[in-house]
Amino acid sequence: MGADGAFATHLDSPVASVEQTATSAAVRLRDGSQLEARIVVVAVPLNVLATISFSPPLSDAKRPAIEAGQASHGVKIWVRARGEVGRLVLGAPGGPVTYMQPEYRVGDDTLLVGFGPNAGALDVTDHAAVVAAVRSLLPEADVTSSHGHDWDADEFARGTWSMYHPGQLTGALPALQEPEGRVILAGSDVATGWNGFIDGAIESGFAAARTVRQVLRAS
Repeated sequence: MGADGAFATHLDSPVASVEQTATSAAVRLRDGSQLEARIVVVAVPLNVLATISFSPPLSDAKRPAIEAGQASHGVKIWVRARGEVGRLVLGAPGGPVTYMQPEYRVGDDTLLVGFGPNAGALDVTDHAAVVAAVRSLLPEADVTSSHGHDWDADEFARGTWSMYHPGQLTGALPALQEPEGRVILAGSDVATGWNGFIDGAIESGFAAARTVRQVLRAS
């Protein structure tokens, strides 16, 4: 995708604000520098939108969802276990990991992915805690390594996979998908289909591209 786009990439460049006029838009970074554009597509997670200042402010229809964010603050782990682990496992509600499944074979080992509903219930960087959580579902698993990221504490995520609060899907999603002049929201959190998945991010990208074309043609 990057090779096809022929665009400049700015890494380690957190955004402080997005400003627009009737004819242009600008993204101001935290270091004080500014990027000019005719239109801006904002593809950050819904839980991060409130950390960016918009001028003029985003519409009243969008604000309740932005202030509330999406509901998911779960946990995801990857573990490598010796041998073949060939079954899906569901755990009882209340446990730190409530779902696990084998994803790939790595040599003679198995790579499994696990999910839980509460990031505060498991420190994904604590290998011993992860092993204990895995063995609560798979008592005989010989876990050799584990990996996880605290997405809830990550300032650029502030949560995990998209999961809307009651009423947001029908009440907030249509408003979030509406362009704001030269500012368009995109990403899997505002996708119509496969919301929260990479498929949804791609779908949202196509929709945003069509809107960009319409806005630019009109101006």
